Amino acid sequence: MPTKKREALRKLVSGGDIAIAPGAADVLTARFIESQGFAAVYMSGSLQHKLAGYPDVNVLTMTEMVETATRIASALAIPAIADGETGFGFGINVKRMVRDYERAGVAAIHIEDSTVPKRPALLGFDSPTVTRAEFIDKIKCALDARRDASMAIIARSELKGHFGEKCDRLQEAVEAGADMFWFSTTDETEMKTLCDRLKRPGMGVLAGGLGAAEYGRRGARLGVLPAAMTQAALVAQKAMLAALKETGSPDAWLAAQPGGKEAQAFYGKLGMDDL
Repeated sequence: MPTKKREALRKLVSGGDIAIAPGAADVLTARFIESQGFAAVYMSGSLQHKLAGYPDVNVLTMTEMVETATRIASALAIPAIADGETGFGFGINVKRMVRDYERAGVAAIHIEDSTVPKRPALLGFDSPTVTRAEFIDKIKCALDARRDASMAIIARSELKGHFGEKCDRLQEAVEAGADMFWFSTTDETEMKTLCDRLKRPGMGVLAGGLGAAEYGRRGARLGVLPAAMTQAALVAQKAMLAALKETGSPDAWLAAQPGGKEAQAFYGKLGMDDL
């Protein structure tokens, strides 16, 4: 079954319209995404950190993230894409990570060249990266570790301010055998350059204001939305809590929401087929 989902992901990114993978860090959200007709789910490391109350700086252990991946991947008929972070170290650490994620049943893993622990630019850090040689060693270790060649290894470079070096890193990763690459840019010229040079499916975060069609036109085969589902849930929950404070009950608010009955039915049925 995992191999079929891995093959499905490869087919999904091989041509046609861009695919979209909303983010989930729990089975309920992942199954709901699947029920709405999406062809893949993304398990963002940043989302998993947020749900645990931490910043995205490698606070969660590999074991914790693999446990989440195991629950989600085993509950889905569609592919799940895992955030392999920095590989959780070097050499043998990367190999262990790949094998554990593979046993979890994920369809793909992306591995980045940020330092260990990560210091993301989004959090105000300089976002330092390891050397190109260290990054390529991680990719080679990942490729060597997998038992199922259909599980995709995605090379991701977070190098800032040196686009030429970023291209060279990703080029070498692809030459080493990486199956896909991560854009880490929405600049149209940079995206086209990467697509032309690497000749592998590219993916990345569907940035605000772009839209799936435009992101696909720029060369992306897969766009992920790490936090959109959770942010939408917070908006809805805020409105429900306001109604609860005002009326003493959430019932009227829930009944008035479009799709409320369907959501309630989905929630009530989830897991019951196994009884």
